[in-house]
Amino acid sequence: MLSGPGVPVNNKLLPVFVAVVLGGLSIVGIRLYVERIQKNYEIQQVPIPVLVASRDLAAGKPLTPDDIETQNFPRDVIERAFRKTYIADRTTVINAKLVTPIAAGQVLQTYHFATPRRDRRLVFEKEYRAVTIPVTAVSGVAGLLKPGDYVDVVATTSFSETRDAAKKTLAVTRTLLKNVNVLATDTVIDPNDADSAEGYATVTLRLRPLDVNRVLFSLHNGAAIHLAYVQAGVAETPSKDPVTADGLYNEIAREIRGG
Repeated sequence: MLSGPGVPVNNKLLPVFVAVVLGGLSIVGIRLYVERIQKNYEIQQVPIPVLVASRDLAAGKPLTPDDIETQNFPRDVIERAFRKTYIADRTTVINAKLVTPIAAGQVLQTYHFATPRRDRRLVFEKEYRAVTIPVTAVSGVAGLLKPGDYVDVVATTSFSETRDAAKKTLAVTRTLLKNVNVLATDTVIDPNDADSAEGYATVTLRLRPLDVNRVLFSLHNGAAIHLAYVQAGVAETPSKDPVTADGLYNEIAREIRGG
């Protein structure tokens, strides 16, 4: 197909030409996709060194160099079966004490060994208290908090009140406490501890005694507690921020009316 001054264009061939070009691009894209999959597969099949027991080992026995040997396994097999618990560096387990018996040929894993006791004392001012609350991935900022961070404590709860002989239940969400210091996530008190990246089920907060009572009272009465991460350096500003169904409805109604 040619085009230009004085050269007729065959419009019937245009769809064929476009189809051929698109077909060629599709083939190239599929080929690149297949090559990427093949490369990833080859990487996963590369053997990696893993420590195994060279003989049956009893619990309580410190490991010697003769107790362990290195074997190679496909990366994909090891990472699927043992995730991050397998051990490759023998210097980390020599003289380490086993807490469970190990059979000959068994892959050594981190939980097979006693963890050195850490100094986990909490340090904070005498006028404060440490209190631990349960959290989930949702209420605990998706596991992203570290000791030293600051959070707001937000509570959602219900109150019953009687007006004109009628009993009414009021649901409200409000910031219970602001700029609260996180002392620990589970038993991690060091923000640089690698364990802090593994998620947590509890958070320990530094609170004044009255605030401890407010949090525990809210939890006892079924309040849903959420932690809201506060950027470093944000000053605490007193404010009234309760949100109720009526208040939220009035706010939306004003927006609809353009007020």
